[in-house]
Amino acid sequence: MNMISGRILATLCIICGAMCAAPSFAQASQSDRLINFSVDAGASTSTSPANNWDTATGISLGLVYRLTNNSGIRLAVEQYKFSGTSTAGTYTRMPIFLGGRFYFWNFGDIWSHADLGMEMSLDQKSSSAGVANDTQTNVGGAALYGLLYEISNHLFMGADIKIHLNKDKYWSYGIYLGMVF
Repeated sequence: MNMISGRILATLCIICGAMCAAPSFAQASQSDRLINFSVDAGASTSTSPANNWDTATGISLGLVYRLTNNSGIRLAVEQYKFSGTSTAGTYTRMPIFLGGRFYFWNFGDIWSHADLGMEMSLDQKSSSAGVANDTQTNVGGAALYGLLYEISNHLFMGADIKIHLNKDKYWSYGIYLGMVF
């Protein structure tokens, strides 16, 4: 699949997902502690995309619109920059996730959750001179499991583990801090 076809497919998947989820927004329920919209930012580590690259640390930004007490829609963007072990240059990967978030149980202020959805990864390999050698768009899926701790009604922190299932399967591990509105 070439880059243009991948981008078109990813755009169609995102539009279809948003259209399927739109009727659910009208039925969103709110409990006494549930705020429907949250934003989180964090740091994460990713395993190597190939043998010639080191693991990388990156940043993440996520948005969750909570539909019910046990489900929501999540949009997340991450960015990783890998260094080469045997090659000079860098590898930048930016996965963009859109999917569902499902809350399994809560014990007081601790929530267990899983995310499942589509992911589009924008990858760019650069030589040591900074010239782009290869740019790719990869479409696939992703699954995440995490724990969330509510510090207060408007502040939370969490940790998660995520498997990215696209051209190169890889794992990421993250911690984050967020606010609810």
